[in-house]
Amino acid sequence: DVSGRGVGMDVVKRNIQKMGGHVEIQSKQGTGTTIRILLPLTLAILDGMSVRVADEVFILPLNAVMESLQPREADLHPLAGGERVLEVRGEYLPIVELWKVFNVAGAKT
Repeated sequence: DVSGRGVGMDVVKRNIQKMGGHVEIQSKQGTGTTIRILLPLTLAILDGMSVRVADEVFILPLNAVMESLQPREADLHPLAGGERVLEVRGEYLPIVELWKVFNVAGAKT
């Protein structure tokens, strides 16, 4: 049985090609299909900052990190609806809870 029109793989192929890579697909009747995604090594090397969320470790690209700090409990302020903001140098910044972003069960905030 064959289904689909390959639209999803076409999107994958275009995005990988934009990054300078390519996709190889090999099929053997009765055995299955092998899909290889090849990307330039330069995409695998980037500066990052590791962060721990519960028992999980994630790497955030440094070009996406503006500042890293250890907030004091006194600088955290609750808002309606259970959200919180962080006071930094007189400004109130929204808190992005990584356990929610990465869907990590059992994490503490």
